Amino acid sequence: EEEYGLKGAFLPFVLLQYVICLATVPLTIRVARRAGTYTVLVGGVIVFVVGLLAFAAMPPAQPATYVLALAAGIYVSTLLVLTPAYVAEFAAADLALSGRDRMGEFMALYNLSSKLGAAFGTGAGLIVYDALKPHVAGGLMSPGRVVGCYLPVAIFAISFAALARSRKPITFA
Repeated sequence: EEEYGLKGAFLPFVLLQYVICLATVPLTIRVARRAGTYTVLVGGVIVFVVGLLAFAAMPPAQPATYVLALAAGIYVSTLLVLTPAYVAEFAAADLALSGRDRMGEFMALYNLSSKLGAAFGTGAGLIVYDALKPHVAGGLMSPGRVVGCYLPVAIFAISFAALARSRKPITFA
């Protein structure tokens, strides 16, 4: 908040990201129907990671920095809309292969993993932030940039590898 000159404006800034998210949901759905859920989801992850790295490299309090951060709302719509849709496609492919309808199991696993991921990311972020805060004053390795940009990029790199492997459904016979 302080590092990017958002004193007292952080919450409205994040809420504006979600307004952008809601506004782009119809576009996300339209593009996914044309290009495919998997393709748009992977593209969204790549764009978000590149955006986070660019955001981390930008100087604070510059208009381009804020525009880039607000553009993250577009990725949020991709994540919130297409991830459950991809899980549903995955479950439908599993039904076709195994003959067993386990949509509930797949959605439960998705919900559990998304909640655990959010909890782990928040917890790890707070631990890293507290560890770095006394040692680093600012710059590219400031605690805010490490927690807000580099840590999510590392987590997304791991999830991207899992997403790439999931192109073919796994059956639990």
